[in-house]
This record gives sequence, C-alpha cells and structure tokens, in this order.
Amino acid sequence: MGSGETKKIRVMLTITDLSIGGIELVNLNLARHLDKSRFEVTLVCWRGEGPLIKRLRGQDFDLVVFGLPPWNFLGILWRYCREIRGRRIHILHANPGSFARISAVALKVPVIISSFHSQWRLGFVKLLLDRTLSKFTDYFIGVSQAVAEHIKAQQKVRDDRIKVVYNGVIPEEYELHPRDISLKSELGLAYNARLVGFLGRLSFEKGADILIRAAPAILRKQRTAHLVIVGDGPERADLERMAQELGIFKRVHFLGYRQDIPEILSALHVVAVPSRQAGFELILAEAMASGVVVVASRVGPIPEVIADGETGLLVPPQDHEAFADAIIKLLGQPDRRKRMGEAGRARVRERFSIQRMVSETEALYERLVAEKMGGRKTA
Repeated sequence: MGSGETKKIRVMLTITDLSIGGIELVNLNLARHLDKSRFEVTLVCWRGEGPLIKRLRGQDFDLVVFGLPPWNFLGILWRYCREIRGRRIHILHANPGSFARISAVALKVPVIISSFHSQWRLGFVKLLLDRTLSKFTDYFIGVSQAVAEHIKAQQKVRDDRIKVVYNGVIPEEYELHPRDISLKSELGLAYNARLVGFLGRLSFEKGADILIRAAPAILRKQRTAHLVIVGDGPERADLERMAQELGIFKRVHFLGYRQDIPEILSALHVVAVPSRQAGFELILAEAMASGVVVVASRVGPIPEVIADGETGLLVPPQDHEAFADAIIKLLGQPDRRKRMGEAGRARVRERFSIQRMVSETEALYERLVAEKMGGRKTA
C-alpha cells in the first residue's frame, strides 16, 4: 500500500454461528455492505457452520469459522486471540460477544463495540462478567430505544456510550416480488386461499403457540384461510401436536427452514408476530418491505417498528383471542390491508433500510477510530 493511499479500518464482526436468525442476517448484511474502500471486514463465528453458509460464497469479506463447542472456552479465546493478532484488528464489533471482548481486551484492540439485540435477563455469573467487560467496552449499540434503555440499566452504562441503530433490510429484495401464487401451488391450495404466516424460530419466547391457539377462531370465520409456519426449533413437535388436538392440522402448514423468504412473504396476506419477548424482530421489517400487513404483540421494541393502525395492528402479548380478532378483521378488509402494506413499505425505506443501518454504523466506526487512534491506522 502506497504512503499516499488511505489505509483501511480493519473490522472484525463476531457471531455465534451461521443459523438463520435475525442477529446472523443483520451481521451478514453489514459485512456485505460496509464500504470496502474504507473498511477491511472479517466475519467470525465460533460455533460452526449453518444454513447461511450457502449465502457466503464469493463475498468480498473474510469468513472465519472456529467450529468449537461452547464448553471449550479456552479454545475459543485462543482462536479469537490468534485471529485478532494476525489481522491487526482496529475495531472488534461483538454481538454482544463475551469471548470476543475478553480476547480484544487482552490484546488491547483500539475500539471495542458490543451490539445488543434483545432484553434478555442474565444469570448472576453472566451479568457479573458482562458488567466487568462493559468497563472495557468503548461503545454499545442497541437495535431499538427499548434495547438501549435495557443496556443502560443492565450493563450500568451511561447514555453517551450507547447509540440506537435500527436493524435494516434491503427493500429491493422484497419489492421485486409481486403477489406470488407458487406457495399455494406447492401446498396444493386453491387460488383464493388466504394465508396467515409465522416466520421465526419455534421457541417459547417467539409465541407460535399463541397463533396456533388463535387459529380455530380464524379458520372458522375465514373458510379459505390457512396458517403457514416457517422455521424450526425445540417446540415444533409440540406445535404440530397442538394443531392435531385442535383439529386444524390440515390447515396449518409447517415448512421448516426456508431460504426463499421474499417469495414466501409475497404469498401471505397477514404476518403474525406473537412474541412473548422481543428484540428488533427482523421479520417485522421484512414483512413491511414486502407490503404485507403485520399483527404483533405490543411488547419490547415492536411498537417502535410497527405504527399501530398504520402499518399493522398491535395486540396485548399472550392474548390469542385478541390475535384472532385482529387477523380476522384484516383478512376481511383487503383495501385496508393494501393501504397498510403501502405505508409499511414507505416506513421501511425511511427508517429500516440496510443503507441507513450501514451508514450510521460506518459513521460510528470512523468517529471512534478518530477518538481512540487520532485517525491513525497501523499498516
């Protein structure tokens, strides 16, 4: 590199694995879209590969997979230290990343950032570790104002060390798909079928069981309605059994993990997000970008994303009757769904685009490097 050429800021992003989840997708998109004329990017996942590995071939950033189990914490720390030292990292951006931050502190990485994506409560030992690491963490990113307030209280961090950066999606990936009937064909459904979708991990906090409990009322009122459950997780067998016991299994379709999310969203009439507790819930932005109206729990950061009555409807958490009523109402109001869908697309372009997320993150990176290193990057 010539002496007159601006040296790049070397950034390491860290995640647990390459499963299909909000944190993983956000970091993958951040790694893809950071300006490579200004940043040299490495994405590290310590646990192992997953379904997202297929999307990482031919990317313009480095991917490092340790493939280590969580009990091998010394091995994880050693690998992090080797990668950080060998790549001479300027910014360690963890999610929130205890292993990565311990290694970065030990090697005196100039800038350490930790992103929080939810409002999880921590056990005593983990809380003590996190609060200790917080003293050595330069900056925190919360994916919503609610999460930022959680960081402040849980980590005992001042406001001037926290920034809200909303997660972003690529609107064009969803706007390019008009109403798609291929999913109905795949499922053997009639052209006039109305589809209500759940997309996410099948775990307790995501609340898919609440939607299943709401389903009998929805399916009685809307004779052409079907539920589409996209995702997998520890509760899948219980959810399938619940659908059997309620006598609705033939109208509830479990699709497992899917890669074709924009196409699936384009086939849906309503997306349900019945979370008991929530982070940003990327599916909210994905659904709005697709022009699909959302019915969601009024919990955590969700009210920051969904404008109630404008881009979707918010209902009390864990209230399956309220979910059923809201979904039934929207299925019977196609003109209202269309208006709300268009408002959702506009809201995503304004507030939840990948361009906005990346530009705000890049500005933070450059400011912190300037503050901590005087703008100097070692060769």
